[in-house]
Amino acid sequence: MNPQDEITIKKFGVNVKLYRKQKGLTILQLAEICLVDYTTISRIERALVNTTVTMVARIANALEVEETKLFN
Repeated sequence: MNPQDEITIKKFGVNVKLYRKQKGLTILQLAEICLVDYTTISRIERALVNTTVTMVARIANALEVEETKLFN
């Protein structure tokens, strides 16, 4: 994998966790809102997977943030 891709995936995971905690949600709660298994959110937050555009949109919607904020 391209090193820049790895950095982007890590930033995304860190920001998902940050915004999730700011909303007071557990991984399980966020997963339920996004209609996925909790392991999916856990793997995203730990940068173990490169997720889909659809999942980015679901997560952003659940966290009530713009998609771009999850990549900054």
